[in-house]
Amino acid sequence: MFLRSVLRCIRAIVVLCVFSSMGIGLVGAEKENTGGSSGSGFIIHSDGFILTNNHVVKGAKGILVVLSDARKYEAKVVMADEDKDIAMLKIGAVNLPKVRLGDSNQMEVTDYVMVLGYPLASELGTEVSFSDGRINAKRESERFPIFQIDANINPGNSGGPVVNDRGEVIGIAVAKLNAAKMLIESGVLPERINFAIPIYSANQLIRAAYPLGVERVSNRTRMEQRDIFRQVKRATVLILAVSEEEDPDFVLVKGGCYEMGDTFSEGVSDEKPLHKVCVDGFYMGRYEVTQAQWEKVMGSNPSFFKKGGRYPVEQVSWDDVQIYISKLNQQTGRKYRLPTEAEWEYACREGGKKVRFGTGTDRINSGIANYNARADYKQPYSDAGEYRSQTTPVGNFKANSLGLYDMSGNVWEWVEDVYSADAYSQSVKDNPIYTKSGADRVFRGGSWYRYPQGVRCSSRANLVPGRRLSYIGFRLVFFR
Repeated sequence: MFLRSVLRCIRAIVVLCVFSSMGIGLVGAEKENTGGSSGSGFIIHSDGFILTNNHVVKGAKGILVVLSDARKYEAKVVMADEDKDIAMLKIGAVNLPKVRLGDSNQMEVTDYVMVLGYPLASELGTEVSFSDGRINAKRESERFPIFQIDANINPGNSGGPVVNDRGEVIGIAVAKLNAAKMLIESGVLPERINFAIPIYSANQLIRAAYPLGVERVSNRTRMEQRDIFRQVKRATVLILAVSEEEDPDFVLVKGGCYEMGDTFSEGVSDEKPLHKVCVDGFYMGRYEVTQAQWEKVMGSNPSFFKKGGRYPVEQVSWDDVQIYISKLNQQTGRKYRLPTEAEWEYACREGGKKVRFGTGTDRINSGIANYNARADYKQPYSDAGEYRSQTTPVGNFKANSLGLYDMSGNVWEWVEDVYSADAYSQSVKDNPIYTKSGADRVFRGGSWYRYPQGVRCSSRANLVPGRRLSYIGFRLVFFR
């Protein structure tokens, strides 16, 4: 008995050391998003729609999906529910193998389940693991219903499919146990006590892939274990997430001179007169500042559209942004600030070119930017299209030639200048910034809410610096 206890303690110490060396906190199914993480997911639609846990991709700077045949695709988060810990990804591939979706409402305690996924230590998607067991309990007391299962969920398997004995996905694997605490208290790993989110909790996300609903075939027969594994393995994917850096990603915008203002003679009076300005080189944020970046510095997320860390932060006033910048500068030792109007427009126009939109084009449509593209607002330089009525993840559309994303649409972006309708008539040539007295500050670039005229590079807007709206965010510049 004494020898057995000693061996058990040694095993616990060894396991703790191994997990610590892998960077696993033993509080979930994979490493937290500090420098990157891995998890699992499964294809629900042959056009590249994938379900996983939100915590696998939350705050990720980039997401790589590896298919069971080792093909790799960059992925975007198209929808997320942070409360239920579910996210929908999309990759640019078609004709993919997909899982069959079952009815989790029909599952009962003691029903058979199989969990599939990629162990954290596996090489890029070459080995799918599985564990089978049964449902121990249906827990209704949580924030949302979950299944407690006795099938193992190994590190890295979070987000993988949980399948019934007919090969249908009825849940999404997720581990939420504080395993380290149990290991210390009992000397053993808490294997075979894990959880699954019922697939019906993802119905809203699934509708994004199946607007008309999912056709479910009833009375499927039970399958052998090997056949379930073989079938579902093909649609199970490895997800590699690269987390946000401590500060936003920046690109160099080389200095130069350009004609600032209404270059196409189609704007309003405050875009006039057209005037020549010159700006020094600067570094500008490749993306709008995200919710993850804001929350890391400020400790909270004020956004109306709380859909994931990669979405732009909004509902931040100009005054709020100054506090964020001050804290960020203290933490990083750098000198961040908002761009001036002249810098912002110069970057939007790809270094001062005569170009109408921040997409690098003179014509715009909802396939290249997030704005109000309803037919009612169509212009000679725009096409009627989709009105999303919400923000999209930063970098969701193609960048301009400088590598800057969402310069037209998604969220308006605060700049440094005080607003004046006749600021251009008072402008100096070199590095202009309007700082005279005024009640409002300027924001640029248009938003998901704005129609085509408002997402032009030359369009200006203004608001009192204390106002917060769901369509105003910002991006930063800094000097080395």
